[in-house]
Amino acid sequence: DAMLFGMAAVYANDIGLSIREVSYFVASFILGGFLLQWPIGILSDKIDRRLVITVVASAATVMAYLCTLQTANLTTLLIFTTLMGGFLLPLYSLFIALINDYMRPEKIVAASGTIVLVGGFGASLGPLLTAVTMKQFGADAFFWSMGILCFMMAVYGLIRVLFYKYVPEEERHEFSIHATNAVAATVLADEDNV
Repeated sequence: DAMLFGMAAVYANDIGLSIREVSYFVASFILGGFLLQWPIGILSDKIDRRLVITVVASAATVMAYLCTLQTANLTTLLIFTTLMGGFLLPLYSLFIALINDYMRPEKIVAASGTIVLVGGFGASLGPLLTAVTMKQFGADAFFWSMGILCFMMAVYGLIRVLFYKYVPEEERHEFSIHATNAVAATVLADEDNV
């Protein structure tokens, strides 16, 4: 997500879009995430979440490739970026839900803290790497970078689906996510009770 929101406006400016068109371009990703997160989330609650992640990451990879072919036509580009955002943005929530499937309730706080830490590391590193690749290989490296990462997620997801058993529904834990400030408050509350 950080690669997307950190570098989308830079990409749009590089291909010569006006300020209004840049705003449409960035908003199209958000619109896609808004429209598809609910049906994708419902689907992931009904079938193997790893399979949903694999399919969604694969679809985001295809959309990233198709976006590189649409720079001459803004309308078509916006359609594909909307679809890409729809597949790309729910991935973070799907990964959190998958982690929660495996977590015992007493481990949720520690897992949430690790997710925030890893997410923050990726959020700081992703835009920097994308900027370097865009400078080296041109504006299309914006989509290629995200496409390659999504492809890697899809391949890893496929390996997990094919070779590892999923957590049975009766053994799954209730979904729970803590915001950063809630994690800190929970940890402090737990320390006071010790």
